Amino acid sequence: MLREDSLYDKSAIIRFCGVSKKFHNSTALKNVSLSINAGKIHCILGENGAGKSTLMKILYGCYPPTSGNIYVKNKIASLNSNREAIKLGIGMVGQESGIIPELTCLENLILGEEKRNILQRKEELVEAEKIANKLGITFPWNNLASSLCLAKMKKLELLKLVRRKSEIMIFDEPTSRMNSKDTELFYTLMRQLANDGKAVIVISHKLQEVMNCADKISVLKDGVLLLSTDASKVSAKEVAKQVTGGNLSSSCMEKPSVRETCLECKNISLGLAAEKFPGSISFSLGMGEIIGITGVEGNGENELFRTIIGLDETSEGSLWFAGKDISSYDVWERKKLGFRFIGPDRDIDGSVADFDLIDNALLGIQRFPQVYRNGLLSRKVVKNICKDFCSNFSSKVNIRQSMRTLSGGNKQRFVNNKTFVFHPKLIVAQHPTNALDIEGIHDFYKRVYESCSNGAGAIIFSYDVDELFKYCHRVFVMNKGGISEVPLASKGSLGEYITGLNL
Repeated sequence: MLREDSLYDKSAIIRFCGVSKKFHNSTALKNVSLSINAGKIHCILGENGAGKSTLMKILYGCYPPTSGNIYVKNKIASLNSNREAIKLGIGMVGQESGIIPELTCLENLILGEEKRNILQRKEELVEAEKIANKLGITFPWNNLASSLCLAKMKKLELLKLVRRKSEIMIFDEPTSRMNSKDTELFYTLMRQLANDGKAVIVISHKLQEVMNCADKISVLKDGVLLLSTDASKVSAKEVAKQVTGGNLSSSCMEKPSVRETCLECKNISLGLAAEKFPGSISFSLGMGEIIGITGVEGNGENELFRTIIGLDETSEGSLWFAGKDISSYDVWERKKLGFRFIGPDRDIDGSVADFDLIDNALLGIQRFPQVYRNGLLSRKVVKNICKDFCSNFSSKVNIRQSMRTLSGGNKQRFVNNKTFVFHPKLIVAQHPTNALDIEGIHDFYKRVYESCSNGAGAIIFSYDVDELFKYCHRVFVMNKGGISEVPLASKGSLGEYITGLNL
């Protein structure tokens, strides 16, 4: 096990010395000592609930440590709020977006750091352009932030840290829903910041990304620091073993057998986006089959998802399920047929932050007869379902605690687990492995395979191409509202399909 002496590394810009954190009866961090150096990209890995985000939130002043000290530039720091952390040059981009869609890009950039009571737009615009140009980024500063894709939103949050002159920059799962091109560009930006002398801290579950880009790697497990070393001194295999504890099965899961047609899209239009994407889409899905859909964000994948699950109507073509035309069916009617779905944002589409886990378990299943009979809701059934949802969490939870107290990975597991209740016949999921660790991804697809072996079909929307090629029978690419199957042997030329050269 590789460890550094973090207590006495005087060259470090940040030193955690014996930091522990308890929440009620749960211990999130245990005596963590870790150094962070300026001019480096320091990646922190670990399973969901390992304490990664907790450690960084302590550094950012979200809550104090139960014991231990934090040194900033060799001085003990009192980090009792975000504002105190910001004053010390610490900035953080969290998993959940900090961008307000109803404000312009420029307003988001300066929000909370206004120099005067009245916004000096021309002056602020000049400064914004200067900051962005230095990093090679262009922005429609006067447009609403709601027009931005996810990658652009993350870049805008990064620019906020640059504008604040942050010296320590924390990024929590920044590339979790980015395609490979946007991921590469974002790491290029972070490398520029590190080369400029910033301390860049990245929390990630994407091991290969980390091995390609990190200068230093640390691993947390159950709140304990297991490993901290230069990235060049450790292999991906060694890091994976530390992250999982060596408990992950190395055997490859066998894909379910594909049977008769489950779902058929016949020349369908993309609902409300038919004008933007005037073409039509046709494909079929067999029982037992898992297909993956990828592409560059904004090419119709979200509209296709909404059309399949019944949120948007198709003005042309038809959608058939189990030999029946269901084009006119609403979401609930499709749910009764066995449709189960996972939305693109677990915090908006899949849960309510201030509800406890029991009430969150109820959301979306409250009309099923197993839960609601003769005008009465069975709380006992819901409690048992909730306990089942939490059974594969990486840390212990109380079903009475609020959703907002869960780690990002455990939130995603909870939302994913709703998909498998009451015998699903069709699983439609957008970014279901967002923020999941290695074991969590394996566990999700294991449950998908089990459902498909029992006759279901599955459609997975994701930007993680390696994941789709590993777990899916077929992979499709969307480009300008069109869809094209990518032969599994053509993974190397995927870029041609994404850009439309092979459509």
